[in-house]
Amino acid sequence: MKTKNQFCTFPDCTKSYTCASKLRDHMNVHSCIKPYGCNMCHKTYCSKKALDVHIKTHDGYQYSCKECSTTFLHKHTYKKHRCSKQYTCIKCNKKYEREKMLRNHESVCGTNLSWNSSEGEEESSVAVVTTKIPCEICECLFKTAKTLREHQKAIHERVTQKCQYCGKEYRHSSGLSKHLGSCRDKHVVNE
Repeated sequence: MKTKNQFCTFPDCTKSYTCASKLRDHMNVHSCIKPYGCNMCHKTYCSKKALDVHIKTHDGYQYSCKECSTTFLHKHTYKKHRCSKQYTCIKCNKKYEREKMLRNHESVCGTNLSWNSSEGEEESSVAVVTTKIPCEICECLFKTAKTLREHQKAIHERVTQKCQYCGKEYRHSSGLSKHLGSCRDKHVVNE
């Protein structure tokens, strides 16, 4: 929204803006508030313009998994994620890149198979014994269901904390705390 010149209120700063959003971004620099986040690498910036400049560094380097649409900045990370899906669970048809991942899945899925370790072929109907539980999202292995749940909550659930004054969301409490200092002052002054 265009308005008359609005001046920065920080001491010794003489900048002025006709656009309220540009003034707000400028004030973010003084306050060290970085509300603009990159979806690819999670770096944060004080202004939309700085974020837009940063995003251009990702052009041509984005890799996307056709299976799950997850995007990656680096090719080696994408290759690590990408699964050739050579091994298939006969009970639920879920596919895995490695035999070991399938065997761990089958122990949870309830498929009773044994594998010939040298050939990777089905041998008999003997239950696979394993103590590892795979994460269905990233296939990391865990000894207990509790550690699996802790992993999923910490890594795969985007827990955000919201500013009670303006509604901006932060993943870490430290970011929210830093933001609250200036946001509280702005809202108390405006009320």
